[in-house]
Amino acid sequence: VKAITNIRKKHLSVKDLPYILDKARGRPEEDVVNYIVLRSLKQARYSIQNVGHFGLASECYTHFTSPIRRYSDLVVHRILREVLGRKKMKEERMKELEEALPSTAFHCSRRERIADDAERAVVAAMRAWFMKGKVGEELVARIVGVTPQGIKVRLKDFYVDGFLHVSYLTDDYYIYNERNLQLVGRRKKRRFSIGDEITVRVDKVDLDQREIIFGLPRT
Repeated sequence: VKAITNIRKKHLSVKDLPYILDKARGRPEEDVVNYIVLRSLKQARYSIQNVGHFGLASECYTHFTSPIRRYSDLVVHRILREVLGRKKMKEERMKELEEALPSTAFHCSRRERIADDAERAVVAAMRAWFMKGKVGEELVARIVGVTPQGIKVRLKDFYVDGFLHVSYLTDDYYIYNERNLQLVGRRKKRRFSIGDEITVRVDKVDLDQREIIFGLPRT
């Protein structure tokens, strides 16, 4: 963030996000910045409480899509139709909705998690299937995440993520720098940081686990 904006504060507000995304647009770091911002957001859930919308920086928000795509849309449309109808909604009906909507919101949230998990599993399976014929190839990637266990990368030419385990970094003993989110070689001081562009080798593709394992090119 510091490299592409003049923001120096430790804690960002929701109003900073559009500025950061705009500054990253068209730059080599754009994909990484978008990835990190998306990962930093909490997963949305349905609620009867008006808690606003963080991404839109709005204090008031309700789920409403036209044409109707989800059951939550249908629920909102039904309530609006009752409220805006010719007859005034009775107190008994309002109480009935207040009692029923919490379980409806919970059900919609739970089903959306299940649908999202299924979508991610299918996408991961298709990516693994796509990469199975590329084992041994060397490709350019960008680092999108660093952990003590290794490096998460995204291929530059394909929308494919994979993991490079620290045990595959055989040229040195790498230590995790938590403050800077880096892996640093003890002897050679080589650093792997978020946003770095590196060349990786497709070492293994596990179709059953839907995993793509990368390594560094052999020297």
